[in-house]
Amino acid sequence: MNGFIYVLNWIVSIANSFFCYCVVGRLLTVKRAWFFKVLLFVGCSLMSDMVIFIGDMVNLPPTLLIFFAAVFLCCENGSLQKMAVGIMIAGSAFGFNALMDTYFYPAVRIDRVVFWAFLLILVCLLIRDVDYELTPGYWKLLIFLSLPSLGVVTAVVLMQPYRYQIKGVEAMNQVLLFIALISIIGLLWTMTLMVKFQKAERQRQFYEMSQIYYKNLEQQQFEVRKLRHDMMNHFHTLLSLPLEEKDGYIRELVRDPGVSRSISFCKNKVVNIVMNSKAAAAAGENISIDCSLDIPEKAGVDQADLCTLFGNSLDNAIEACRKLKSREKEIQISARCQKGLLVFQISNPLEEALKIENGKVKTSKEDKDRHGYGLESIRKISERYDGHMEIQTSEDTFTLLVWMKEKEQDHK
Repeated sequence: MNGFIYVLNWIVSIANSFFCYCVVGRLLTVKRAWFFKVLLFVGCSLMSDMVIFIGDMVNLPPTLLIFFAAVFLCCENGSLQKMAVGIMIAGSAFGFNALMDTYFYPAVRIDRVVFWAFLLILVCLLIRDVDYELTPGYWKLLIFLSLPSLGVVTAVVLMQPYRYQIKGVEAMNQVLLFIALISIIGLLWTMTLMVKFQKAERQRQFYEMSQIYYKNLEQQQFEVRKLRHDMMNHFHTLLSLPLEEKDGYIRELVRDPGVSRSISFCKNKVVNIVMNSKAAAAAGENISIDCSLDIPEKAGVDQADLCTLFGNSLDNAIEACRKLKSREKEIQISARCQKGLLVFQISNPLEEALKIENGKVKTSKEDKDRHGYGLESIRKISERYDGHMEIQTSEDTFTLLVWMKEKEQDHK
């Protein structure tokens, strides 16, 4: 009988470790190499299966450190995201284990499987978009909100004598551990609201860019109509001008906005909207944009991803140009869809050299938040399309190169 229970507990242990690993994999992006996946599974197995008694100071601290080490080593996300998710998962795991191991401790640990399966279902229902993104500010807020739950669990486990048996204290411990567990559900729900709010904010920004685009388009068409109306007068004026004055008059005519300004950067409407919005922002900072774009009307990349790719990269480039003191402020951007690939490149001058470590920009705190978040979004998009993002820097130039495989288009 004891042998059967041992085997059953071993099977249950593998099951709850698997569900715990799936929860982490749903909230974070695990590195592709197999040994990272194995190492993370070991960390999840150790944490989810560890016996935690109130008053036992041996198991919790090293298990917590090993789990966080596995998360930070095996996942690709930013440090803030890994910290926030790690705290939430660790708080829920240790809180549940301490509650069940101290006061119930069933012979077969089926409770752990039920808990982690429930948590996985909850995460899948709340976080439907696997490639969700949050700004660094939101991740800092989640860390701030989740730390008390882990702190309560740690204090209950480590700051009391072994299996404290006073009735009032037992009841208080159970309530505190239960509240810590419930707060994790609240934090997951809060994360969901943050994701929805951020998507709504991006949609609002895109709407504003669309309004700017259509306003510029309307103004351009008005100027073209005005120019056509006055064209005959211009011709008569040219005929009557002396030869040496005609060149100057033609140059002034060419500089007319109705002639010189082009509202269309390429055939793709989304790219045009983003480019017009960012070009207007750049012009206000005396930043010129030299672009060569060949994106068809129906590119094999989702509109939201195109908006993020062009918007984030141009935001970073404009921000870098703002800091230039003596050099010419010029951004060079090119993009082309050809043979099932979208190739994108943008370059901007730098005031000071940037350090790149593991494909990430290492610079001042403000730049790190701005560039780190924007580049992480672009990296996720490239990987979603089986592509690649590459960063190249010299002493005075930053270059971002992205290529992605286009999705097949429906030509019905």
